[in-house]
Amino acid sequence: MSFGDNRQAKLSTRRNSTMQPINHPKFMTHPFGASSDEPGVVLTKVAGRTKKKPKRPTISNQPNLVSLDSLQIQLQYRLASSPSRKQLIKELVEINCNLTNALSCSCFLVSDGQLNCVAQHNPIAGQNLGIHQSSMLPTVSRAVESSKARVTNDGGLTVIAVPVFADEETGPVVSECLCVALNLSYEPAEPFLLITQVIATTISQWDERQKRAALDWQIDSTSAIAELTSKIVAAATPRSASMVATNELATFLNAPMVAIGFCPNKNSKRVRLQSMSGANEIDLGGKQARLIQSALQETLVRGTTTTLPALTGDDRTMKLAHQQLLESHRGSRLVSSPLTTSQGETIGAWLCLLPDHEQQQEKLARFAKVTGPFLADALRGNQKATQGATSRLLTQTSDFFGGKVGRMVMAGCLAVALLMMIPIPHRISCECVLQPTVRRFAVAPHDGILLESFVKPGDIVSAGQIIAQMDDRELRLQLSDLRAQQKTATKKRDVSRSARDAAATQIAELEIEQLNAQIDLIQFKTNNLDIKSTVAGIVLQGDLEDAQGAPVRTGDVLIEVAPLETLRLELNVPEADVTYVKPSQPTTVVLDGAPFDTLHGDLEMIRPASEVRDNQNVFVSEIQIDNQQKLLRPGMQGQAKITAGYRSLGWVLFHRPAERVFSIFR
Repeated sequence: MSFGDNRQAKLSTRRNSTMQPINHPKFMTHPFGASSDEPGVVLTKVAGRTKKKPKRPTISNQPNLVSLDSLQIQLQYRLASSPSRKQLIKELVEINCNLTNALSCSCFLVSDGQLNCVAQHNPIAGQNLGIHQSSMLPTVSRAVESSKARVTNDGGLTVIAVPVFADEETGPVVSECLCVALNLSYEPAEPFLLITQVIATTISQWDERQKRAALDWQIDSTSAIAELTSKIVAAATPRSASMVATNELATFLNAPMVAIGFCPNKNSKRVRLQSMSGANEIDLGGKQARLIQSALQETLVRGTTTTLPALTGDDRTMKLAHQQLLESHRGSRLVSSPLTTSQGETIGAWLCLLPDHEQQQEKLARFAKVTGPFLADALRGNQKATQGATSRLLTQTSDFFGGKVGRMVMAGCLAVALLMMIPIPHRISCECVLQPTVRRFAVAPHDGILLESFVKPGDIVSAGQIIAQMDDRELRLQLSDLRAQQKTATKKRDVSRSARDAAATQIAELEIEQLNAQIDLIQFKTNNLDIKSTVAGIVLQGDLEDAQGAPVRTGDVLIEVAPLETLRLELNVPEADVTYVKPSQPTTVVLDGAPFDTLHGDLEMIRPASEVRDNQNVFVSEIQIDNQQKLLRPGMQGQAKITAGYRSLGWVLFHRPAERVFSIFR
């Protein structure tokens, strides 16, 4: 089995950098009509010249035109060699820009009425010609609204916009829009529009090719899954059936590794690794097997097809186990899916590692969604057909406990069980760190130069204390200049008034008012050179000793201050213990910086979403700590113990090992 023949013929052609400019009769076009911005621009190909045309004026940007045949050959080569649609659009934009010698060439994505630039080529961006997307967006918007090519000319800048169409269920829609900005003098824009239309058609051809390839792959997948289900049903045991499934899927998908895990019972949220492609025996205690089993378990909990790196539309949350598995297989992509039968019964999960190829990952994601129920039905049918071994095992166990030895073993187990039922406090240990309850920021009051900073991180400051100062030398110079201008304007006003020139007098008075406002603004900045702390506390950030003399802008954060009267203690509760933690539970804390002091408090809240800290999923809980003596500092770490009620001795001692052992066999 194989995905099908993915080979594509590569056409031998030269890149546009080696093409020589030629004049081709296919680029002869008729005029636009009354206006170059008229909708529905149509180009006409002329087979040959019927009479001698007068020599056209030269084009200011000197286009590098080629024949349509040469352009089609080059575009077909790009269709065959581009690995993805994104890469194809990027290459076509560059080709369009090089052929037309455009100032800028862009491709805009049309999504929910919004235009987003997904590819752009601007070979003369360093010359500061002022070509910006805002110059092209009006033309692009009109082309998208009318679904027709648009050409506009504004101030010597010619903008050509050609929509790209995609076939949807409701009919053709505009998916992208190619836009070219040219500096044309007297030359008509039709040749450049023709090149852009041909390139836009190439993108639609790529989409059509992908649809045909997806249809062929779906047909191959249907026949392959039919053959696979027949082999699974004919297997002797569930394990052999899963091995057949993994090996056949790995061959069909050309995947380095395929793994399947089964649930111990109906609709269970536990899964046990059953088989891996190319492996007859599995070491469940090995690192690789544990990573795969954790990823299968995560897939079962998510209940949907999981891709990593995530594809469009895939939920990006709860993928820690998948991330760890993918890190152990560099250069690969991961797809997993639960095994749910057509009756809605979840019997397990399966995953597949693929080479790093986005299109193949998309195919496998669709394959998992469509053929997953058929694979699950086949595996479930094999399990039901080979259920006799479990019944025999239950009979042998019952006979053993019916004898003398069995009764003695049962009595000993009962005594130990009674001992293990003694209730004791269940304490959960977790790491913790002190954080400030609030933060205050000292920001630059206006644009200027930082003269000096008076505090460093860790310093204690009081409310209203000056912690930094701005330089006023530039303000003084500006003030002197404005006052000189004010005197000049006053003299102009007096001269105009003496000459009875009312217009000049009014202009001079307005100039004086403007200078007065500027002088008031400079004086306000001069009076606010000191940066003060709004609260009393400790400086967390803002070591500006090396930044003296640096320019700052209005609102730039210079220093961060946090009060010390009350601090927030964040407890990193492990994911395995979060179900036992509730608000108002008593907690004792010992900080590393104060090992002989014990802090006491009650949990106030537990954040609903987990966070990844130190490569572990934890749930952050908070406790308010009174720090009136100001001995504690933000950032101090320690150990906390949460009293989560009373549990039996056996449960406290063995629930963790029991869960780990149970996870191996689930």
